[in-house]
Amino acid sequence: MRIRSRERSTPATADEAIAPIVRPVGVDGLSTKWIALAVGAIYYVASLVIFRDVLTAIPSVLRGDAVIAGDELVPFFNWHSQLLDQAAGEFNELVNGYEFRVRYSFLTTWFRFYKVLPFAILLVLPTLFWVAYLTVTRFMDKVFTSLSSQAIYLATFFPISLIYLIMVYSKVTHFYTLILGLVLLLISSLWMLYALLFAGRAWKRYMVLACVSTLFNPAIHYLVLFTLFFAITGVTLLAGEVGRWIRRGGPARARHLPNRLRTLITRSGRVQRLRAWLQLVGGTTTG
Repeated sequence: MRIRSRERSTPATADEAIAPIVRPVGVDGLSTKWIALAVGAIYYVASLVIFRDVLTAIPSVLRGDAVIAGDELVPFFNWHSQLLDQAAGEFNELVNGYEFRVRYSFLTTWFRFYKVLPFAILLVLPTLFWVAYLTVTRFMDKVFTSLSSQAIYLATFFPISLIYLIMVYSKVTHFYTLILGLVLLLISSLWMLYALLFAGRAWKRYMVLACVSTLFNPAIHYLVLFTLFFAITGVTLLAGEVGRWIRRGGPARARHLPNRLRTLITRSGRVQRLRAWLQLVGGTTTG
């Protein structure tokens, strides 16, 4: 009688059970840096083609013979009433209130100066969408670790470009609050998530970037949405940490909390134990 040895259905070691995911290697000679540069060039070229009338009108605008106007493309700007007085919190004497759409956006309202407006349309919009593309690809590259970075950079190009073409072509008259506000909201939200989930010890840098981009957002409704998104994200991460604490037997260990506090206070090495505990808490998403 022949005895056949059965293959093991379970791995022998824990290292075999939890094997690291190996990211696929992309095409040789096609780096993510060159893909990102090509995408940025496409955005700038598309801006010059779509707004070719604005490009040819720049000499007339600079001479003062013409202005670009329409809805939010307001070709006026006053340094005192729309910037300095806004920062000081003062009202406009003519209308007894804040001037047109500048109450929450005095940092970017100078885009509407008639000599700056054509350059803002031609350069600011593709720059913001390019930054949004780089932000999305960096975030997705950390999420989809089973895909190559090249595939993520190429796949992200199409949805971002589609949104870019639709918005700048059909909603350019609302570029100040709609386009700038939406793009800055996307950048702020992803930088905040990146800081909480993937940045590790460098989370402060990305959180500061998220806060700074939020300050430049000219639309109050997007600021409210960012606040709600930040609150919901914090509650979700906190609930996840509580669930992880429960799964790891946290309620059972909580009964020993008084003894641990007594040990922390009375025995030597208090500073080292406190520092170790803070490092443990800081390693969580909420820490």
